[in-house]
Amino acid sequence: MAAQAGDIRIGVGGWTFEPWRETFYPRGLPQARELAHLSRALTAIEINGTFYRTQTPATFAKWRDETPEGFVFAVKAPRYATNRTDLSAGADSIARFVDSGLAELGPKLGPILWQFAPTKKFARDEIAGFLDLLPERAGGLRLRHAIEARHESFRDPAFVELARARGAAIVLAADGAYPQFADPTADFAYARIMGTREDEPLGYAPADLDRWAAQARGWAAGGLGEGLALAGPAPKAVAPRDVFLFVISGFKPRNPLAAQALIARLSAPAGAQAAPRRRRRSRRAKARPKRRRRPHLPVMAGLVPAIHADGAGAIVQTCARGAAWMAGSSPAMTPGGSAGRSPVPAASATSSPRTPRRPFCRHGRARPGHPRQRDGRYRPAFAQSAARGWPDQVRP
Repeated sequence: MAAQAGDIRIGVGGWTFEPWRETFYPRGLPQARELAHLSRALTAIEINGTFYRTQTPATFAKWRDETPEGFVFAVKAPRYATNRTDLSAGADSIARFVDSGLAELGPKLGPILWQFAPTKKFARDEIAGFLDLLPERAGGLRLRHAIEARHESFRDPAFVELARARGAAIVLAADGAYPQFADPTADFAYARIMGTREDEPLGYAPADLDRWAAQARGWAAGGLGEGLALAGPAPKAVAPRDVFLFVISGFKPRNPLAAQALIARLSAPAGAQAAPRRRRRSRRAKARPKRRRRPHLPVMAGLVPAIHADGAGAIVQTCARGAAWMAGSSPAMTPGGSAGRSPVPAASATSSPRTPRRPFCRHGRARPGHPRQRDGRYRPAFAQSAARGWPDQVRP
């Protein structure tokens, strides 16, 4: 009997980013509600704020309450513990971070990301001492640790052995400038992909999204992944694992869209193409009435040559005939103006029993809000139309 595949969670880094208010968040959404919105569109998030300063238990509890059941936070460890000359000497910083309120997240607490500086080189004794400082539990919760090494010197089987012996996952940093380590060393996989581009509507090309969705499925089922570099020898067997995949860096405005596209592909049956979810209109946008564009009135076109030729005297006829047409009558087409000019409609003696509509013109001017007034100016209709030119023949 095949083992059950692990859970796959897709997310991004942080939730406060100004360009996302144009590309991802609904227009007009208050900043205080951005986490609530993102947590219902994605399945995980990597908290960046904990990297720069220590949070409080009340803050962690607030984040927990704003997100739905099943959502998971990956927490980035503080730089005071990871950007040190000697990592094995950071016991106080690690303890202060773990005791800052991580347990308030409860079942929504995911892995803790320990990101080393790009200049940090591998030293076996130092890394072994650092891994020994990482606690196994906090407030009754089991802690899972992920190590992101960003220097090529960590491509050493000794590093893989240390991480595997302590059950810490080695982070796969892909599509970026950092070395790639895909060795399975824990009961979960942690990946950070950094290749989103501005010229792709979803950040990644469809083929790349399909490839990363297939990789995530493979890790969850117990695979190593295809085409990924290992730092140590390949293990004989790998058990199914939970997967945490975050779209990070690259062209950051596209990252939430890429994460949503991956979720859509993973939600569909294997091998099927799933379209990403369309952005919904906010309630305010739905309540805003659409501008009503009134149809062009071709009958008025025949009046323009007469108005232009006969001057103010024809304006009175224009208003009368336009009002008669708007009232529902069908004016006949009779010649008007000088010889060779286009015909103009004559006012009808009778009108339709329909309810009169609002007159179209007032002293020969276009009514405010009419589609002709594209520049917002209030000008006579014939003055705007003459610039575009009128056809020689007006269709009845």
